[in-house]
Amino acid sequence: MRPLSTLVAVLMVPIIFPLVFSGQGDGTPVPTELLHNGRLIVPELNFAVGSTDTGSHWSMKALKTQGAKTTAFSVDSSADEQFTVIVSETGTTGGLGSPSQKKAFVEHMQKSLPAGWRVDPNPTIEETSVPLNGSWKIRATLYLPNDSVLYAYMYSTSGRYTYMMMDYSPAPTEPASFKRFVSTFAVLKSTDNISSSSHSTNWTAILGEAVIAGWLFGKVNKAKLRVLLAVALAGIWLALLFNLRSGEGTQSLFEDVSVFFAAGLATWGYVALAAAWKRRATRNLEVGR
Repeated sequence: MRPLSTLVAVLMVPIIFPLVFSGQGDGTPVPTELLHNGRLIVPELNFAVGSTDTGSHWSMKALKTQGAKTTAFSVDSSADEQFTVIVSETGTTGGLGSPSQKKAFVEHMQKSLPAGWRVDPNPTIEETSVPLNGSWKIRATLYLPNDSVLYAYMYSTSGRYTYMMMDYSPAPTEPASFKRFVSTFAVLKSTDNISSSSHSTNWTAILGEAVIAGWLFGKVNKAKLRVLLAVALAGIWLALLFNLRSGEGTQSLFEDVSVFFAAGLATWGYVALAAAWKRRATRNLEVGR
């Protein structure tokens, strides 16, 4: 699974909460060319999402962040609901799984809230396949000065861009309408949402895999078995290639298979070349006699 970027999440939280709670979501109407039968489609930012109902109204607002262009898209429904999609042109660089990262997220969330508001220090953060594999789901409890309680529901999915969808509600369970809204989200081109900075290259692991693959492939002596193994690996490699959108796990497996495949072919090439040189040397020796 692709982890939620700590840096991106922390920078986006101070934007999202004032936007929602202070009424700053009143931007300009979304251009009509981006709306298709109520569905918002933004090719420039590689995403699409559905409206809540036929009476929905979309607006957008450019936001200022540290080093990243960020845009907010808000939809107001006839049922007095407002859902927000924040798009940051910054991909993933880290995770949100450790206590220190979770603490930083909560601290920035607290700083972004209106005076007198308080956030529970233990939000629920879990991996989810909604709207895409590798996404994260966040539920935070907010305590207001009048002793009432509000719940913030967020989904985040990342890659080349970071998308965060948000709703807040007095209900302790996530509104079904918001989950339906989130489920309509999709990236237009999955290959364009693979972040080049989403993870660093582990050269030690790659070298180890190459050595193991070379040793294993060197043990295969029969030509037919080599052909069958090559065909099987090629099939797996192609299947993974066309399913990279499935998430970080698929991408990592694709890298592993690629290393094994390349190391195997290189080993067989070396073995074949060594055998050819050995035969040539033997012939030259016989001729010399």
